[in-house]
Amino acid sequence: MNLKLSIVNYQLSIFVAIVTFFALPLKAQVTIGAQKAPHSYSVLELMSTKGGLRLPMLNTSERDALKLTPDSTEASGLVIYNTDINSVEFWSKDKWVALRDNSSFLSPISGNNGVTKGATGLIYSVIPVSDLATYTWTVPTDWSITSGENTNSITVTAGTTEGPAGSITVTVNNGNYTETSTLVVSVGCPVKTVGGGWLTFMCYNLGAEDAVKSLTPDQQANYSTPADEYGGYYQWGRVADGHQLSNPDVITGPITTFDAIGQAVGDTIGKFIVSGTSDWRSPQNNNLWSNDGKGVADPCPDGWRVPTNYEWIAITNGDGIAFYTPGSSYTCTSGNKWVWNNTPTRGWLITPANSSIPTLFLPASGRRDGTASFSNVANYGFYWSSATSGLGCDCFSFGNFTSITPSSSYGRTNGMSIRCVAE
Repeated sequence: MNLKLSIVNYQLSIFVAIVTFFALPLKAQVTIGAQKAPHSYSVLELMSTKGGLRLPMLNTSERDALKLTPDSTEASGLVIYNTDINSVEFWSKDKWVALRDNSSFLSPISGNNGVTKGATGLIYSVIPVSDLATYTWTVPTDWSITSGENTNSITVTAGTTEGPAGSITVTVNNGNYTETSTLVVSVGCPVKTVGGGWLTFMCYNLGAEDAVKSLTPDQQANYSTPADEYGGYYQWGRVADGHQLSNPDVITGPITTFDAIGQAVGDTIGKFIVSGTSDWRSPQNNNLWSNDGKGVADPCPDGWRVPTNYEWIAITNGDGIAFYTPGSSYTCTSGNKWVWNNTPTRGWLITPANSSIPTLFLPASGRRDGTASFSNVANYGFYWSSATSGLGCDCFSFGNFTSITPSSSYGRTNGMSIRCVAE
């Protein structure tokens, strides 16, 4: 009997304790991570020297799926971490507020920075900021926005003037801050690079005849007068002073007197300079063309420059190693498909990944060797880079449809083609 009574009393005590707990107003203050009372103004205090508080991580779409509206005032104070903009956000009565400075809530503009003349259906976008954000886009003068104004993504038609076109900009107000993102764009002949970027080349060799400058790459490959496409044969580090033309006077160097930017002076101007050394001048000057920006004697027009050796490497396999093509068609690591064109103008047609339209043609223009003699015209191509390599300089070269060498060293007295890239 006494045992039964003890059990009943125990159960009754437990019941009373539970009822008492739930009957009390829940005003308790809590400290987690330390044996101390919280401050009077704190409901919850977290104490740690080894970690922090990790908030719910949502992207913008997941956040917007919460379906908060300006009427959702009861949600004020709701906090998340937005993984699209890498910021803590909280709901402030009628909108999401990002706890970031004004310089960082807007993503970079996504889209091609190099496009062909008159290209249509080009898409430029930023990551959505919030449902309440406003977007104001601008494009270069002869470009046009065909759809998407006042949204985070626009569709654009490019202009027809080749060269650096200017900038695409978007100004976004997220309800707290206003920020502008900018993408510099060029009109030319863009190809893919290893890593997924783009490189915009001039659509013709420097010095090519005017008749070929408006042709598409396909039209260039089918042009009946290949010599019009070859352009000038430049000695490394020289400006376009006439030495690059098809039949200049030839003199023996190296020359030792120069102007302020290291170029020929007096009766040596415009002459093709042959030499028993690897250079047309003495002493050598590695800074006439530059692998870091545009050099003082770079012959490319404003907005363009001689490509670096890294840029030639980037449009092939990314490693600079010469390779043999398995025939007249080869797809590089960069994603560009290289197709050999055998007639009437021999050279490589290059088509970016996921496209069926070639965007660049490199004719087999040959070179002028250190004795001023033409070599391998219509069979090989030699295109200067801005990089020096010991006594010589690096160039991009190819032989028929059999091999491509992204970076190889030749003497600076050689006359080679230049295919400018947009700055």
